[in-house]
Amino acid sequence: MIARIQNALLENNYSFMLQPIFSRDGSINKYESLVRLDISKSEKLLPVDFFHEAEKNESFKDILIASTQNTIEFLKINPSAKVAINISYKDIEHDDTMNEFMNVIKDEDDKVVERIIIELIESFDIGNIEKVVGFCKRLKERDIKISIDDFGIKNSNFYILSIIDIDYLKIDGHFIKNISREKTRFIVETIIGLCKKVVLK
Repeated sequence: MIARIQNALLENNYSFMLQPIFSRDGSINKYESLVRLDISKSEKLLPVDFFHEAEKNESFKDILIASTQNTIEFLKINPSAKVAINISYKDIEHDDTMNEFMNVIKDEDDKVVERIIIELIESFDIGNIEKVVGFCKRLKERDIKISIDDFGIKNSNFYILSIIDIDYLKIDGHFIKNISREKTRFIVETIIGLCKKVVLK
């Protein structure tokens, strides 16, 4: 299986799907760009199944760029839609990856680009905070929204909140699944209160 995954990564055999995220009233609030690795015509793998191999052969840049291009094409034909793209801190700290990402969106219409949401994921710890802050400033210059994914699972979350203007925050699913527990509900209420204090949208 490892050899098949490696071959699929080398050949950039990715497919993307846009998962709708619904508002309370049942309308689609936004979409999330999800990637699958096609290792055969009938077999697709979730990121958890090929993440380790993708890390070893540095395929993250290819995945990010392809996801961004796919998102832009979707936004062009769906003028009211918004799409979230996942980016890790390791991606941000890799100059070639970020330069290529910025080149992809550089000449696109502002009305398209401003409907992209960048979700910061914590697959890797922050190694260079200056680069993360600098990249987020470049996003804001294009009116791109910034979100923190899976809030609450790493200590660095609160530090990021203090230095970056965040537009959205996604509480980690563990807390939502266990919200019936008094302690968990208190944690969720505290996070919501914090969001209101720091003017998250």
